[in-house]
Amino acid sequence: ELGYQAGADRIEGCLFGNGERTGNVCLVTLGLNLFSRGVDPQIDFSNIDEIRRTVEYCNQLPVHERHPYGGDLVYTAFSGSHQDAINKGLDAMKVDADASDSDIGDILWQV
Repeated sequence: ELGYQAGADRIEGCLFGNGERTGNVCLVTLGLNLFSRGVDPQIDFSNIDEIRRTVEYCNQLPVHERHPYGGDLVYTAFSGSHQDAINKGLDAMKVDADASDSDIGDILWQV
């Protein structure tokens, strides 16, 4: 992204992360990240599902389900473990408040 913003006139990469571990940028992620920042990458993503099917067919590899913008779980949130940790923290604060005979709202958060 920084190379593009610094004036690169060409970026080579891969699609949906296939080749990303060898140092190639994922052009889907780069393009849509730039678009989300108001920079037009001049790539048409209007039919990203068809692009994904073509890439999977040509590479004979499925796009990872958690790939940003194109994976099957792109619209799925996994927040249960975070909510559990917050609840445990609030429970511990309540125990501390009860032990010190104070209100839970008076206890400082320790991050």
